[in-house]
Amino acid sequence: MRDMDDDSTDAARRTDTGDAVGLGPGNEDEDLPLRVRTYGRAGRAFVEAAGDVDLDTAGRLRDALTGACEAVSAADTPAGRTVVVDLRGVEFMDSAGMALLVRVSTEFLGRCTVALIVAENSQPAYVVGLCGLDRFVPVGHSPEELPGEPSTAAGPADPAERE
Repeated sequence: MRDMDDDSTDAARRTDTGDAVGLGPGNEDEDLPLRVRTYGRAGRAFVEAAGDVDLDTAGRLRDALTGACEAVSAADTPAGRTVVVDLRGVEFMDSAGMALLVRVSTEFLGRCTVALIVAENSQPAYVVGLCGLDRFVPVGHSPEELPGEPSTAAGPADPAERE
């Protein structure tokens, strides 16, 4: 599992960037089975998850995704109304997590677009491909692989490089 700890400089950068689209840092409690944080970059909302997305934790991710969609919809930036769900830190995702991604990608239509980032050869990448969600939602292994994503807007793919 990737470490989601940040130094104060990174947290301040996320807060400053997040405030531009109405987002602030999310829940980063290390004791939780799912840690979620939200931030904005280049007019997009990023929801970064680490841990397990299952029946017990899907509600936390849904709340973050709903808030992110509302924020980018209200901002209506020229870069678009995209919510990027970064699942590279997710080690396990069950059917409740997959159902959540399908549900938000359809419920958010007209308000915002959902795109996914998954770690190569990860269990969530396998589940997304197995269920065919990658045929309907943009999926990449880094922010740069997503359609319309500026190559430097989302910063380094590895959180350790963000510091």
